[in-house]
Amino acid sequence: MNAAHVLDYDSYYQRLLTGARATWHELRQSRPDESFYLFGFSTDSDTTDLILFANTEEQFAGENDSPEYPILKWCVNEESELHHVGRKHIDDLAKEINRFVFEPDPSEAAFEDRKARLMQIFEQVLVELDSEGLFGQGEERQQMMLLLDIVDPGEQEWEYMTEVLQRINPPESVNTYLQLLEEMQEE
Repeated sequence: MNAAHVLDYDSYYQRLLTGARATWHELRQSRPDESFYLFGFSTDSDTTDLILFANTEEQFAGENDSPEYPILKWCVNEESELHHVGRKHIDDLAKEINRFVFEPDPSEAAFEDRKARLMQIFEQVLVELDSEGLFGQGEERQQMMLLLDIVDPGEQEWEYMTEVLQRINPPESVNTYLQLLEEMQEE
């Protein structure tokens, strides 16, 4: 099997970190007067795709015509111009993880290991950027929610997403979102 298709996880982490950092800086420069409140990665259940997204209060207000659904504020809006940001930094990395079918070990165990390692990398990148202070400190950071989103998650994936959300964010930045989720589940 062609070794070029085997993912070097250490290198991938560094390149993703660099790309996400550059994207964040470009977003802040291009929207200096906007209030960012959401930033993260979106992938699918097989981790064969990767999208970097963000949102601002101003962007959301301009797109939202359903105020009766406040949870939409934190949902990844695929129609938003902030849905797939940083393409010049992220698209090659997305293509790279899409090559998993060419990896030497096609077993289910190898697939699950690969998925777990990639999800850990996505989380670590967000944590590292946060530790660098990119998303602010104190009250400013509390307004920002970092999210690792899995498109159409199963129950275990949903639980994982929620665990990561709580692990990588201060409680103040996720309390409203988690409360709205709980209310939706009760309905």
